Amino acid sequence: MGSSSKIQNKLIVAFLLVSLIPLTFIGLYGINSTTGVLEKVAISHAKDDVLAKADAITAFLDNVDSDVLFLSRSHPLTNLFEAMDRGDKEETTHWRADLEHQFLAFSQNKKIYYQIRYIDAKGQEIVRVDSDGNMPRIIPSEDLQYKGDQYYFTETMKLSQDTIYVSPLSLNKEVDPPTIEIPFKPVIRYAIPLFDSMNNRRGIIVTTIFADTFLLPLEESSDPAHPSSTHRMYFLVDQEGDYLVNHNETKKWGGPSDLNTGENLKKDYPRFSSQFLSGDSGLITELPDEILVYYPIFPKIEDKDNFWVMVSTLPKNVVFAAVSSFKFAFGVIFLIAMVLIVCLARVIARRITKPIIGLTHATEKMKGGDLTVQLPVESNDEVGLLTNSFNTMAKDLEESYADIKHKAGQIALMRDIDRAILSTMHIDKIISAILDNINKVIPSDTAHVLLLDEDTKELYVVGFFSKGKSEIGRGFRVSSEQVSRCPVLADNKSLLCRDLTKENPCSACIFSSKNTGDGGRSALIVPMIEGETAVGLLHIGSYSHDAFKKEHIPIAHELANQTAVALKNARLLEELERRHRELEKAYEDLKDLDRLKSDIISNVGHELRTPITIMASALELLGEEEDEETRTELLNLSLKALYRQNMIVEDLLAAVDIRKKEVKLNLEPVDLVPAITLVKAELKPVANRKGVKLTARFEEGLPSVGLDFTHLLHILRNLIHNAIKFSKEGGEVIIEAKTLDDALEVCVKDEGIGLSEEMIGHIFEPLYQGDPTSTRSYEGTGMGLAIVKGLVEAHGGRITVESRAGEGSKFCFTIPIKKEP
Repeated sequence: MGSSSKIQNKLIVAFLLVSLIPLTFIGLYGINSTTGVLEKVAISHAKDDVLAKADAITAFLDNVDSDVLFLSRSHPLTNLFEAMDRGDKEETTHWRADLEHQFLAFSQNKKIYYQIRYIDAKGQEIVRVDSDGNMPRIIPSEDLQYKGDQYYFTETMKLSQDTIYVSPLSLNKEVDPPTIEIPFKPVIRYAIPLFDSMNNRRGIIVTTIFADTFLLPLEESSDPAHPSSTHRMYFLVDQEGDYLVNHNETKKWGGPSDLNTGENLKKDYPRFSSQFLSGDSGLITELPDEILVYYPIFPKIEDKDNFWVMVSTLPKNVVFAAVSSFKFAFGVIFLIAMVLIVCLARVIARRITKPIIGLTHATEKMKGGDLTVQLPVESNDEVGLLTNSFNTMAKDLEESYADIKHKAGQIALMRDIDRAILSTMHIDKIISAILDNINKVIPSDTAHVLLLDEDTKELYVVGFFSKGKSEIGRGFRVSSEQVSRCPVLADNKSLLCRDLTKENPCSACIFSSKNTGDGGRSALIVPMIEGETAVGLLHIGSYSHDAFKKEHIPIAHELANQTAVALKNARLLEELERRHRELEKAYEDLKDLDRLKSDIISNVGHELRTPITIMASALELLGEEEDEETRTELLNLSLKALYRQNMIVEDLLAAVDIRKKEVKLNLEPVDLVPAITLVKAELKPVANRKGVKLTARFEEGLPSVGLDFTHLLHILRNLIHNAIKFSKEGGEVIIEAKTLDDALEVCVKDEGIGLSEEMIGHIFEPLYQGDPTSTRSYEGTGMGLAIVKGLVEAHGGRITVESRAGEGSKFCFTIPIKKEP
């Protein structure tokens, strides 16, 4: 018989046995389906048990919440407030006693309250009932305490009406000094603010619940020695993971506000602690030996930000005991029924169908892109020859595809980088284009581009790729110490780390999985080189072990080198653009200076010539005049012109210093009152000639302030002289000085021509003189107010103006009062 007859015989035998295949599949499907249902039922029971206990605690606390609200609306409490307001001691004593008995009856009925208290708005206990769980008692007045410094009192007094405060669940420390009571008394307090009919705060009602009332059932259920525990353990933790209930006594109450032992859920279950403390319920089945069920408990139902977490642990062998029993029973029955037939059919069927099935599966894998598939050759028949030919074809295809993929990746990479370089010279866009293409050429999960700071020798991230997208950012930096230990930068060679979880040269890298915690398992790191110098790193990472091969190294080097060249060109362009902007700014500044020089010459030239001409004419006439009164007038006219010219020169010198930012301050303690009085006396003749009244008003007890006395006189002369100059005949100029917060404020107010809104916006600009039609009517260079502003700001102060056209102006400046350290 030939090879074909062998295949035919095999197919005949397989056809005879094909009826067994559906039966086998049905059995497997049945056991898998039933097992899945049983597992879901077992898990559901575990979750329901935790939910029931959590709901019981929640219901208990909700009843406490209702109790506190009920007590706050007590009729004796309302009457007590009214009696206290009337000052009726007899009525007050009566209603207080009534309230005590109401608290006593309430405590006897509920049997859960450790304390019930009414504390007035000053923090003094007015009524208090204590209980050990069996025999509540009223505390005499002489034993009542002050609680105004307790946290629950201060927090509750901040709340609005009918809002309940719930304290943390902790060991009782309400003793003096505050130490944990022994034996331990875990307590939780519910408190509510009290208001009378006039909505005035009257204190708080606070109830203290001995937490063992609802915690002991959990602890008994978690005790391995307890007959009802069934190997189940319950933990109760607070929002920070600190244990409130634990079968291990050394771990309970380990939080910083209690025993501070450091024992914490985060320490015992670091992998799942974020899930436990998320505020949601859930189930964890990833552990090999146990199932964890967790459920949040909200002491105050409407406050979802504060909660505890109940965690239940149950061995898997207990949870799935029924599942295991079912699997065993089903398997025994199935095996007994099928053992003889299956043993014979399996041997024959595998010999016939295995090669054909293997070829079919391998073909599907190749169709999906897996060219590494190889099949074992187990016969010399047609199937064996076909299998051998298939293996040879698959190997050839794998080698050809790998070579094509490698070359195509390099071509695509160079094309994309060239396109990025040609389309833009912006560094961020270049980096973004490079990061977007890395994963296409080298399969990876993360990538980082880091540049070396030449000054600090630190590496800083300029872009990264993670979770399928790239981002540009310049915040994360690598210290120079870590950079010095990097072998890639030291040797200008690439580094391939196949397993980052083991000790290797990448272990100390800041991008290792133990430092980032992002699950990285392998990495390929290459230097970016300009000439012969490393200017940065290209770090490519993967969440899989041994993800990178040697053939990826030259691709990564080419990518890093192209990146270095592109960044170098972009930096050169940015430097050229920066220098171009600096030259443009310098040119504009030069034009501004030239315009300012021209304006100063134009404005100041006239102002300098005018007093000189007046002095020359007056002195010339003075020599010829014999009338003494006329000679005195001419002399005063000369002195006035000389004073005006002196002010112009002082303004020009001050303007130069301010422009060059070289204002020198000779600070000394200065009393404003004498300074203002001095300037007022200097300018009084000017005011008298114009018929303007000068008035000074000072706040009593003005402190001395650190000032440059010469600059202060300059500021005052300019402001007061301007006020006189723009005042109408018969008007008044008022100078005021007072304290304003941490500064002294001086204001000069006139009743002159005022300023328009447009003029106010430019009044402090150099050479600005307002309406051109009035420029020559009021002499001046236009520099005065700009100089005043510069001198005030040099002292750390500020100047403001209030004015309306035709209604006068008010200029105010402040000088900070520097207090002694």
